[in-house]
Formats: sequence, structure tokens, C-alpha cells
Amino acid sequence: MARAAKAKSTRGKAAKAKPAAELVRAFSERGYVRVRAPRSSAQGAKSHKGYEVRIPVRDNATVRRLAKMVREVGLRPGKPYTAGRRIVLPIYGRTAVESFARWVRRLNKAKAERIEQKLAAASR
Repeated sequence: MARAAKAKSTRGKAAKAKPAAELVRAFSERGYVRVRAPRSSAQGAKSHKGYEVRIPVRDNATVRRLAKMVREVGLRPGKPYTAGRRIVLPIYGRTAVESFARWVRRLNKAKAERIEQKLAAASR
């Protein structure tokens, strides 16, 4: 019985790693990050305050598949929207941006460094 429980827990980690890798591949193609702009209240109260990962894709089937993967890794996908000829899957929150920076570092160090620079600039 203990062996079965142990095997199940390791499968959970491996199962979580596969969606993360797939999300990073989709993000590496055309994805980008938006971070909080350091603005004072004098510049306007309607400035956006959040952090966001954006993954543009070509079709709804891909959006649904990626949204499912986002949930599998423990993040919450936003409502997809169209931008030009693409459909964008947003993932909101600083933790999402930080998670993507860690995952992207394994495949694309330059892109990960740009994300980390944006995070550092936003936290000033």
C-alpha cells in the first residue's frame, strides 16, 4: 500500500512538469509579460497595477488546451481575448510571472533575464 502511495506522489510531480514545459514552449514562441508600471498617483488613478503573462495563440483549441495546463500547474487562467489575428490567454498575478520566469530560465535564459529585469524595475 505504501508503494502505491509513493508512486502516486512522484507521478504528480512528473505530471506537473510536463504542462509547465508545454506552457513554456508556447510562451517562448510569442509570449510576453506585462508588469506593474511604477507610477505616482499624480499621473492618474486609472493606471493598471497588475502583473500578467500573455500567451498569444492561433486557435481556440490551443487556448483551451493551454488553459487546462495552466490549471494543472496551479495557476488560474484569465478570460481569453483577441488581439489582431491571435487569441491571447492571460494569466494574472505576480506569482504567475515569477513562476514563468523560473520555468523559462531552463529553456531561454535571455528571455528569463528580461522578465526578471521587469520584475525588479516594477518592485522599485
